[in-house]
Amino acid sequence: AITVDATSTLSLDATDTTNLTMTANAAETKTLTIAATNSNGSYLAAIDVDADGDITLDAGEGLSLGGGAASDLTTTNGALTLNGAGGVSIVGNSSQVNITTTGAIDVNGATITVDATSYLSLDADGILEINSSAGEISIGNDDVDQNINIGTQGERTVNISTGAFAHTV
Repeated sequence: AITVDATSTLSLDATDTTNLTMTANAAETKTLTIAATNSNGSYLAAIDVDADGDITLDAGEGLSLGGGAASDLTTTNGALTLNGAGGVSIVGNSSQVNITTTGAIDVNGATITVDATSYLSLDADGILEINSSAGEISIGNDDVDQNINIGTQGERTVNISTGAFAHTV
């Protein structure tokens, strides 16, 4: 075993490919820990990882990143991809989940379900369309006795089954 204790700073520098590896052969789980603490309660300790190339984290089991304050995953160039073989969960824990972009939002899936326990509002500054290329469009088709309101505010023209094609109302 090698033990290095420093009462001031410790610097490990190399000019070529370098690794820090733990290879265990034990009958129990072993852990390689990299930690930073500051016993002075007025100040924090941080770990800063920088690379002018890729940073790759691979885990044979789960991977957990937890922050004690507001945190972000950001790219300055290129897309950020979340890819989960068993799915991707975004949880707001009773707080807002905010998806904001000046570009388009494209949601693709075999089935898309939106469940709102309180209120759902769809509002567009431009055209709002609901279409189906392979099945019926149903509005108010569950067995809940509530009114269906269409065009109840403002002065509107409501068109039902108009156009050059055969129709039945």
